[in-house]
Amino acid sequence: LRTWLAVAAGVGLAVAPFVAANRALYGRPLGMHALQVLERAEPLATRLVAAAHRAVVLMGMLLVYAPIVVAVPALAAFGHRGRPDGAVPIARRVALVTVLFVGAAALVVPNLGGLQWGPRYLMPVVPLAAWATGLGWDETLRRGSRRLRIAAASVAAVLLACGFGVNAVAGVGNLRRNYARRVLPAVELVSSSGVVPVVVNDQHVAQEMAALMHDRRFFLLPDDDRPGERLAELADAFHRAGRDRFLMIVALYGGDAAGFPPEVELHGALARSTGRLLGRYGDFYRIYRFETSPAAGGSPFRR
Repeated sequence: LRTWLAVAAGVGLAVAPFVAANRALYGRPLGMHALQVLERAEPLATRLVAAAHRAVVLMGMLLVYAPIVVAVPALAAFGHRGRPDGAVPIARRVALVTVLFVGAAALVVPNLGGLQWGPRYLMPVVPLAAWATGLGWDETLRRGSRRLRIAAASVAAVLLACGFGVNAVAGVGNLRRNYARRVLPAVELVSSSGVVPVVVNDQHVAQEMAALMHDRRFFLLPDDDRPGERLAELADAFHRAGRDRFLMIVALYGGDAAGFPPEVELHGALARSTGRLLGRYGDFYRIYRFETSPAAGGSPFRR
């Protein structure tokens, strides 16, 4: 019981700073990502089913991306009995904390991590899983039979090779292909356009255009129900600053190509802007080029 209380106290001490930091920075103890889940108007049963599905997938992802820190404790620590105060019982408790964390994370994260290294929400438990691995490995070397040591070394070598292949080889290749097909065409167009102001409809677009930030200015369109009016206000501001050309990069979520007319007109208080669709660049972006001229009045947005 004392060991379990110590484990619980250690987990509490590890979690408390994160809760305090989230509360101070975001006003929510679980952080901003949790708001995307906890504030959804969904029945509790629906949320729990979705969380259970995420937990299963996340555990599978941990096995794929970091197999050595999951499978070796299963082989070494659970494969034979240890002393009550030895390394095996500790490894079991640490492994249990890892599993419980995966379930808890699945309740508050909105997705599986996406392109930002899939199981990124599980990073806090990777050191714990690595500790359990070390404990189990040490116990196997000290107390395991020669056959078990050979088996453990063979499995560990295979798992290390698999982890290296997934992260360092396949992961780097996927990142390169994703950037080349999805991002680079848009970066090259913006870079060669000579237009300085760039309007984006999502913060992630600007993040992926980071290579251009030394000589471009990015403006995020507010996420509300008045995009045309907001864009007309930006066009007026650009006109006042002497900028009569700007680009708009629209992110394509889900690959939906509908809703992109070849020409868009903006009528602001000071300027009239005409945007022409340059086309689709990469697997993710539609890009418009706007030309602004002095004008007055009119509808804030029309197609």
